[in-house]
Amino acid sequence: MFNGIISINGTFSEKQLASMVEIYQEGFRGAPWFETWEFSDALIHLTKLLESGTLVLACSHDQEILGFGIGISLSTYEGKNELLRYGSKENDVYVTELVVSSKAQRQGIALNIMHTFASHAHTSSKGLLFRTHVENVAMIRVAKGLEMKHIAKYTAITGGQESTRVVYRKKCKIE
Repeated sequence: MFNGIISINGTFSEKQLASMVEIYQEGFRGAPWFETWEFSDALIHLTKLLESGTLVLACSHDQEILGFGIGISLSTYEGKNELLRYGSKENDVYVTELVVSSKAQRQGIALNIMHTFASHAHTSSKGLLFRTHVENVAMIRVAKGLEMKHIAKYTAITGGQESTRVVYRKKCKIE
């Protein structure tokens, strides 16, 4: 059972990192993402993001990781130009990854993680930004619950599959 959010900026145990990689692989394996990550490749990808970001973990009472999000300053994101043309700002907090274990979904974990990011964005930047697939109804519901504005819709190809993505942004300070 989910019982809270912890925010960690720093080092992670091998067990925590392995759990995060497994959740990541599981979460992005199927529709609509169709991404296939080898454990070692996912570990490298997440480690690179963790080195430049703020991690928010959702944990159960026994400290088992149930889901996590990684947010970074958009200014440090390699693909920032694509997002900037949609109306985002350089110093937005961009949630690059957000995934919840299938065994822990529908408990409000993603919403709580996004609320934590919104609080961080409110005190340190101009906005909160994320993108997802149009088929990801749960995350679109989270965006609407946070009163995020839909700023873009476009087509992308991942895992050899074409899909429609949407971008949401929330102003967290007066711009």
